Amino acid sequence: ASFFSEAPDPQAFGLEPGTSCPGTVLFLDTADVLNSIGEHGPVNGTEEPTAWKLFSQDVPSREIVDKFFPGQAPTSTCDWHAYPDYMDASQRSRVIPFAVDGDGLFYCNAMESVASCMEVVAVGAKNCVLLAEHYVHGTSELTDASPEAVAQAL
Repeated sequence: ASFFSEAPDPQAFGLEPGTSCPGTVLFLDTADVLNSIGEHGPVNGTEEPTAWKLFSQDVPSREIVDKFFPGQAPTSTCDWHAYPDYMDASQRSRVIPFAVDGDGLFYCNAMESVASCMEVVAVGAKNCVLLAEHYVHGTSELTDASPEAVAQAL
């Protein structure tokens, strides 16, 4: 991710000069090295002008920076790791189940070997809470967390 102190050039998006840029622009062409440009909001909790972020698959070239942010240099650039690298089934190791054993041990990140991103972690955490609720209330027949299912998965 690269951060800029001024808005991108509206002409880079085919807009008239002086037009406000959209708050978020997504790039859908897989040949693009850019993923999105978006308004990040005020920096450091101040009412100062907003910062803009450019998400890309690599550090953006000077040509890309000049196209979207002419006359600017990024104020900050960092690895963001926001875009998971999905693997097909032949590349994955064995998938670990959410219910690790029949005694209430659950693994929130069971899907992590399939896809790693915040949304997947949130779904995994919700699944573990639901499994724990079923376990505590003795309703494991409503899930695949029965000891037999766990033993079969292992």
